Parts: sequence; structure tokens; C-alpha cells
Amino acid sequence: MTLDLWRLATDLSVENAAILIAGGDPNATDAKECQFSGETLLEKRTTGHPGFLPAFEALKNAVMKKQLKAVFAHEADKTNGYSNRISGATWAYLSCPIEDTKFSVDEHAFDYVRPPEGETVQISVEPDWSRTTVDVQDLKTWLRARGHFTGFFFPDGVTSHDSDAVTDHTHARFAPELALALSAWRGLEGQTSFKRGPKAAIEEWIEKNPQDWRGRDDLSASAKERIATVANWEKTGGAPKSGG
Repeated sequence: MTLDLWRLATDLSVENAAILIAGGDPNATDAKECQFSGETLLEKRTTGHPGFLPAFEALKNAVMKKQLKAVFAHEADKTNGYSNRISGATWAYLSCPIEDTKFSVDEHAFDYVRPPEGETVQISVEPDWSRTTVDVQDLKTWLRARGHFTGFFFPDGVTSHDSDAVTDHTHARFAPELALALSAWRGLEGQTSFKRGPKAAIEEWIEKNPQDWRGRDDLSASAKERIATVANWEKTGGAPKSGG
């Protein structure tokens, strides 16, 4: 029952999404003994879920390559903690190593950088994946595009059928325009309202998902028009009807 309540979420952290894809429960914890006090603490289970690591790596890579939209969260800037922006001659401790600028204080290693006087340094640090979120509908679209139709996000048992061969770019008969048309159709499957009509929505989806084009050459305007025409399920034209 608790796991079903996660279906109410419209957005999920990347970490929790990976757990759910792997078939785990984000509420699960493991007992861990604190090495300093000897106390037994409860720690959120992540790598303890079979399949978590490959799902987590795939999601992180998709987000960083802008194949999957996300709302980023980083460690908050604070004087004695972490910062991802440093000005002037301010010292800052970072959550990632900067070249070999390491020193030791009280046997604890810190990473640091001192920017040139009067200059600002922008440092790229990895997002906090436990707080960086993705839209569930975007996530399901991304999963479908990669041939994943089972598990938590597809409770009705949606299957790929033989149509997945169409999007397999290694297939001997792979046709890139047909594959993109199918991906666009699937990508809009959960959407019910189209202000400018389905064809315009398909064209917009293609613009926002350039990674799904697997043709040898760049996607031309004429090819985009053909793909949108093939994938368009509303052929009557005119003003869009309610619900599509």
C-alpha cells in the first residue's frame, strides 16, 4: 500500500525514481552501525536495491545530457560548508576535488581553491540527486523511448510488442523517420489536450527531443514535416477538438 502512494507524486527525486525503476521502495531503510559511537542508525537504502545502480547511472546521464529535464538542487552555500560560487580571495571548501589542491586539517582532507584577486570562479559540482527532481510524465516518456515498459511506472503491464524493433537503431531494417514518428507518438501518449492540434504538438516534441533522431544526417525540415504527418492521428484539420 505504501508503495502505491508513490504513484500520487507528480515529481520525484532522481534517487527515488531510480529506486522505483529498480523495483524498490524509497521508504526502505537499512540498519547501520555508527563507527564513532557504536549506535545503530537507520539509513535510506539505495545501492541495497538490486538494479539501483544501473538505473541511477542511466538517469543521471540522461539528465546531464539534457535528454531528461530536471529541476536541479545543489548543496546550499554556507560559510563552513560547501559552495559552488566563489568570489574575490574567499576560501571555500568544495564537495568535489579541484586538481591536486588538497590540504589536511585535523586529519580531515578538504578540497579548496583560491581564485585570483578580484575574479570570480564558477565551479561545476554534481547536483544533489536526492533533491534534484524530474517530472513523472517526462520520466515515463524517457523510459518508453528506451524500450522500458514494465515495473512501477507501468502498472497496467504495458508491453513493447513487436513495435520496439522499429526503434532499434541496430536493426537491419531500421528506418529513422519511422522510428522518430513512433517515439513522438509514444511521447505524447499521456497528453490529452493540444492547443494547436496534435501535429503541432508532435513537431514541438521532435524539437525538444533531438536525441531521438538516429538518422545519419541532420533532421531536415522536410523530414520533420513527413514525420509529423505520419504520427498525426487527427487528419481532419481545423480547430483542435476538446481533448485532442
